Amino acid sequence: MSPGLVLSDRYRLLERLAIGGMGEVWRASDAVTGLQVAVKLLRLELGSDVRARTRFESEARFAAELRHPGIARAFDFGEHGGRTFLVMELVSGEPLDEILARDGGLPLEAVLDLVVQAGRALTVAHDAGIVHRDVKPANLMVSPDGTVKITDFGIARRLAAASQTQTGMVMGTAHYISPEQAQGKELSPKADLYSLGVVAYECLTGAPPFDGSTPVEVALKHVRDAPAELPARVPYAARELVMEMLAKDPLDRPPDAGRVAARALAIRASLAGARPVRPPAAGAPAGASTASAASASAPRSAPRRGRHAARGGDPIVTQSAALSGFDADPAADNLSRGTAVSYTLLTLPTTG
Repeated sequence: MSPGLVLSDRYRLLERLAIGGMGEVWRASDAVTGLQVAVKLLRLELGSDVRARTRFESEARFAAELRHPGIARAFDFGEHGGRTFLVMELVSGEPLDEILARDGGLPLEAVLDLVVQAGRALTVAHDAGIVHRDVKPANLMVSPDGTVKITDFGIARRLAAASQTQTGMVMGTAHYISPEQAQGKELSPKADLYSLGVVAYECLTGAPPFDGSTPVEVALKHVRDAPAELPARVPYAARELVMEMLAKDPLDRPPDAGRVAARALAIRASLAGARPVRPPAAGAPAGASTASAASASAPRSAPRRGRHAARGGDPIVTQSAALSGFDADPAADNLSRGTAVSYTLLTLPTTG
């Protein structure tokens, strides 16, 4: 593929933004709307790969169905020259994992803003009967104005089909996977709440609650181990919320994503000098202005060096389809931290 190529007599490729194991992401212009969009192109040899194509189609279907400022939209899906492509909203911003790698963490206000926005977006998905199954920093895009968008619904499932179709087959990312997901159990929206809790924990401490030498070791810790307490500098109400989200038993987690967002918003408002979070409510109509947080992209406090190695220099602002899984190695057969792939655990012990 090269600049100037037109797909389906409509999408003119302008600039390649990224290339990975599954294909390429391009900035393109839409001849019909006049807007710039992101075009994901699946590698030619993966066109016959059932798993890769299924993930691609799933991402297109769910991202097109869900209408919320906090969810990156999909507009079109097709083929050109034997290559499958997906047309997505072009998002200005930076993946949260890159922000954490550079800064080592986020200020409390920014973490709460992120939880509010992600919680509202997940509410829309869950109300539509969709479980994301891979909420993690790489799938949370933060725009310069603080807007947070959830991306990559490639392994999302409808609630009716959320239980794993093969015994022991697990989908997710080891450092952010829920205990029930790691055990191959039937999933509910509360699996996404757990993963969002892991993200919040990492943003507050600079490292996820569990680590290990292998993905399976990390997954086992989600099932068996208690996370270390959050530092005392984090207000009690915020610590309580995050630790509830990290409960091993889904029944011990908050009732739903909307309740998580409401509690985070109340905590945010209680902080001295806090500015209100500006995104619209979860039920905002399609076409509403993009949600914006108060400080997710504001000047940050001194970086906290945790698991991530901080990188110097000014924040990098990119325009991207914000679809991290596209960098995955399609041949990978293990559960990794950065990529959502499937793996099989033959004997994964339960809690206790």
